[in-house]
Amino acid sequence: MPINSPNIFNPVGDAVLSSSSNPSDLVVLPQTVITDLTNADIIAMKYDDEPITLVNKVDNKIIVPIGVTILCTYVAPTEIQKVSVYVGYDAGNSTVNYFWDRILNPMFNFTTDASYITSGGIPANLGVLKDSAALGNQPLKMWSSIAFLGGFTARVITTYVLVDDAP
Repeated sequence: MPINSPNIFNPVGDAVLSSSSNPSDLVVLPQTVITDLTNADIIAMKYDDEPITLVNKVDNKIIVPIGVTILCTYVAPTEIQKVSVYVGYDAGNSTVNYFWDRILNPMFNFTTDASYITSGGIPANLGVLKDSAALGNQPLKMWSSIAFLGGFTARVITTYVLVDDAP
C-alpha cells in the first residue's frame, strides 16, 4: 500500500509527489516565515509609508496565506489610537477596500503583551487586490490604517502555501 504523505522536505513550497509517485498524490507543503518588528517598524508600517513585507514575491506563484499570528510585546507608551492592521497584497492605494484579513485596534490601551491570530476570516468586501490584478508575483504585506503612537514590538508568524499562477 502506498504512503500518501510527502517523502521529502520542500522548503520552496512546490507540489511534490508522495512516495507512491502517483500524480494524483500531489501535495503542496505549507511554509512558515517569522518576521521580527521593532517599534520603529511598527510606527512606520502605515499603508502609504512603509508596509511590512511578510512574504517576498515568488515568480509565477501565488502566495495563499493560511494564518498570520502576531505576538506583541508591550514596551511603552500605551497605544492611545484605534489603529487597524491589514494583511494582503496591495497596501498602496487603500486601507479598507482590498485585504485578506484585518485586526481591529491591536494594543489599544493595553499595558501588557497581547497576541492576535488571523486566518482570512474578515476579508474585504471588494476582494484582496485592486483592479483585478493577478495574484501571481505579488508579495504578502502587512500595513496599518494610520501610524501607531504606542510602544510595542512584534513577532509575526506567517504560514502560507505557494501555488502555481494561473496559465
